[in-house]
Amino acid sequence: MEAVDGGEGAGFAWWRIAARPTPAWLAIALVLGNLLDAVFTCALLELRLVDEANPIMRWAWDGSPLWFIVIKVASVQVGLQLLWRRRHLPCARAAMAAGATMYTFIVVYQLALMAVIPSLLRS
Repeated sequence: MEAVDGGEGAGFAWWRIAARPTPAWLAIALVLGNLLDAVFTCALLELRLVDEANPIMRWAWDGSPLWFIVIKVASVQVGLQLLWRRRHLPCARAAMAAGATMYTFIVVYQLALMAVIPSLLRS
């Protein structure tokens, strides 16, 4: 494999990927963010530390945690499929980037909340 020259010497130019993510990387980030959000949300709902704000997802959770995960993952997958078909358009790439960014913040928030669970359970 040939090294990519970034202008400052030989090596892999990781900043090129970070500066301009491809639609495939955005799709991967969306799927992973969605899956992590589903798992963390289920854990937090089971511990009764949070309430589901989305009424449709609350209805799904009240039905069964399995339905909750299926509906949550499927709804994002349908949206991603629509965006993927139009990935050549700047607005579709921007929407995928916005979704990936949103999931990044959500997962970081959930991880921070999980870090304080022991202190919440003691009280």
